[in-house]
Amino acid sequence: MLAFCLSLTTVFAVTSGTYSDSTDVTKTTLNSSFTSEGDLKHTWNNPSEPNLVFYELIKSNNDSTPDNLYNGDAGVLLNSDNQTPAIIDGKRGYIDTNPYPGISFYRLCVYTSLNTRGCGNVVAAYGKKMLVLQPEVGPFNDVSGNWAENYIEKMRYKNVVKGSNGLFEPDRNITRAEAIKMILLSFDIGGTSCHPEFFPDMTVNDWFCDLASKAKELNYVQGEKGYLFPLREITRAEVVKIILMVMGVNVPEITVSPFNDVPLEEWYAKYVAKAKELNIVSGVANNNFEPNRSITRAELSKIVILAAGL
Repeated sequence: MLAFCLSLTTVFAVTSGTYSDSTDVTKTTLNSSFTSEGDLKHTWNNPSEPNLVFYELIKSNNDSTPDNLYNGDAGVLLNSDNQTPAIIDGKRGYIDTNPYPGISFYRLCVYTSLNTRGCGNVVAAYGKKMLVLQPEVGPFNDVSGNWAENYIEKMRYKNVVKGSNGLFEPDRNITRAEAIKMILLSFDIGGTSCHPEFFPDMTVNDWFCDLASKAKELNYVQGEKGYLFPLREITRAEVVKIILMVMGVNVPEITVSPFNDVPLEEWYAKYVAKAKELNIVSGVANNNFEPNRSITRAELSKIVILAAGL
């Protein structure tokens, strides 16, 4: 297993700016996954570029922009000009034994004797979880410094949330339809078909029809008197129940209230208690949970990320 020091500021050389980007240069696809030991395994096919001089596996901890993943703060993990890549699963490869504890970005670039360069996809990993090959949207303009920024960013890199016009609106209360989408996608559950007959207030033209249909099929949501009420704000208690249903955990009856404002006789008491036991929720001030308050987009991001283990 290969192991290298990962100090970007003292060890890695940054690629020279003498190379120009070219769409004619082979862009080799980088495939990444975690090993059973928790290391990050990267593999790729040997480039077919006839003028290939060398290729580099590049890593950054703060920039996912493809154009920046060969300069600036990016560091070179592997340079085939002076290092021999391993052969893993029949392909060229490299094992990063020390991924960043936060988000790590990786990209493979091919360099030619014609001073041209071609770079492939960006792979993102968070801690010990693979996220996406490339987030579909850039950073949100309204989450920097927000208490939930870290959780929101994880949702973005998993392509669970896209925001609107560059905004995430972290303090806006979230609707039932939006919550169903965020919860299911965080657990890699997608909608496969739309069944408007499941709820009288849902049509085939609704953007959430497939995901709400999947949630109904899997018994995660039943609606209220048969209705989904997709545009109604969802409460903190309702969110906790849906998440625990998706997790598939056993929720036993309880004899001790988990929070001061969660009476034992309420339907949601046992769900809130289980979520607290699993460290998914911790409540608010004075040992309260505010179960009937609408949940914000930022609050749901945190709870979902903790529940999904992302």
